[in-house]
Amino acid sequence: MAIYETREGPMAAANVWVALTQCGSQGALNAFSVPARHNSIKELWFTFTEPVPADSAGGIVCVKLSGGGLRYGEQYFVIGGQGREETGNSGAADGMVPVKFKVNIAVISGGEIWAYGAQYGTDSGTPEVAVTAVWSKESAPERYYVARMLAAGALDTDTLLTTLVDTVLGAIAISPSCHKIYSVFGVQGGITLATATGGTGMIRLRNGIKEGEQSFCVGAQASLSTTTGVSGGYSFAKQTMCDLNLTGGPISPYGCQSGVDWGTPVFGVGLELGP
Repeated sequence: MAIYETREGPMAAANVWVALTQCGSQGALNAFSVPARHNSIKELWFTFTEPVPADSAGGIVCVKLSGGGLRYGEQYFVIGGQGREETGNSGAADGMVPVKFKVNIAVISGGEIWAYGAQYGTDSGTPEVAVTAVWSKESAPERYYVARMLAAGALDTDTLLTTLVDTVLGAIAISPSCHKIYSVFGVQGGITLATATGGTGMIRLRNGIKEGEQSFCVGAQASLSTTTGVSGGYSFAKQTMCDLNLTGGPISPYGCQSGVDWGTPVFGVGLELGP
């Protein structure tokens, strides 16, 4: 029988990790405590809302799990994106349902796990982020969840994603114990700077994969805003289950916008790696 537990909280600045310590009416509960006799997290649910008080603001939202309750160390996820061109006094409202990721995160019974949220890109206010962990008594295999992100450059030009929120890390280094990619998470948060702009976003994975380069469509953004209008949109990261073999070398993730140049979209990618 699974146990479901949630943490949530606001993030007040861009490119900074903030601990998610709240649980609604229960107030501050701080870290998760791994339930007794439970050995894994089998699902993670995420939701967020990203109010945008400024024109042309947006980016992506990320979550980190950290603490002694994780058998294989810190785990990172890109969970969603947002972008908006706002003009005049018009407003807009968006509602989001949780995205659910199938995961294999080995945990240590009784240990603590802290959840952190971060918005990456152009500061878009005070996003609220919530995370639900689904605890299981089943064992989990060795898995590592890694992420990279960056704002893309010119239209139809690949941009190497080198950053993890507040740290530039470069390409994704592969642990000697990891031989496969089991799933890919991709998302785009767009900033549309002019009327009648928009297009699609793509993630490419180059190097380090025996099957060669891989590409994934991850989102789209469009604007037909006028001086009295507002355009925007939310998107959640999509989990693509796969079975790709690794060479042992680093993986270079790229983001690319196509269509009509829509400003400086931010791309995020996550990988599930393991033996």
